[in-house]
Amino acid sequence: SRRQRQMCIRDRDLSAYVVSVSYAIGAGQQGLGVSIGAAVANNTISGSASGTEYDLHAEIQSLEKLKAGGKLQVSATNEAVILAETGSGSMAVAAGTTTGSASFSGSGASAVNTISLDVKSIIDQTDETVTIEVDSVELTASDEPEIEAMVGALSIAASFPSGAAGALSIGVSLSENTVSNDVAAVVLGGSNTDIASVNDVSVQASRSAEIISTSFAAALAVSFADSSSVAVSGAGAESTNNI
Repeated sequence: SRRQRQMCIRDRDLSAYVVSVSYAIGAGQQGLGVSIGAAVANNTISGSASGTEYDLHAEIQSLEKLKAGGKLQVSATNEAVILAETGSGSMAVAAGTTTGSASFSGSGASAVNTISLDVKSIIDQTDETVTIEVDSVELTASDEPEIEAMVGALSIAASFPSGAAGALSIGVSLSENTVSNDVAAVVLGGSNTDIASVNDVSVQASRSAEIISTSFAAALAVSFADSSSVAVSGAGAESTNNI
C-alpha cells in the first residue's frame, strides 16, 4: 500500500494586457495640440500567513500513529505566473496659418507585479506523540514562480506653422517586479515524532524564481517654422526587479 499526502498548485496564473492610445490635432490661425496617454497595471498573487496556516501548504498534523507500506510523501508546489503587457501611445499635431503653433505630447506606462506566498510542506506533531512506520519519508516544498513583464511608452509631438513653432514630447516607462516567497519543508515537534523508516528520510526545499522584464520609452518632437522653431523630446525607462 502507499500512503501519500500531496498538494500542488499549477494554474494560479494572472495575465494582464493594458493599452492606452491618445492623439490631438490642432489647426487654425494659431494651432495648439495637447495629448496625454497613460497605462497602469498592478498585478498581485499573494496571501497571508497566521500561525501554522499558510497560503500554500501540505501538512500532516497531530497523528497518533501512522503505519503503512510504501512511501509517505508530503509535498507542496507553487508555479504561480504573472504575464503583464502595458503600453501607452500619445501623439499631438499642431498647424497654424499665421502666428504660429505649439504641440505637447506626453505618454507614460507603469506595471507593478508582485508574487508573495508561503509555500510549506509540514509534518506537525507539536501537540501529539506519533510513531510513523513506512518504507520511506519524503517531505518537499518547491517554489517556481515566474513574472514576465513588458512595458512601453511612445510619444510624438509635431508643429507645422507659418510663424514660430514649438514642440515638446515626453515618454516614461516604469516596471517593478517582486518575488518574495517563503519556502520551507519542516518537521515540527521532532521530539514527539518517531520515524521508523526502512530506507530514506528526505526533507527538501527548493526555489527557482524567474523575472523577465522589458521596459522601453521613445519620444519624438518635430518642429518646422518660417521663423523661430524649438523642439524638445525626452524619454526614460526603468525596470526594478527583486527576488
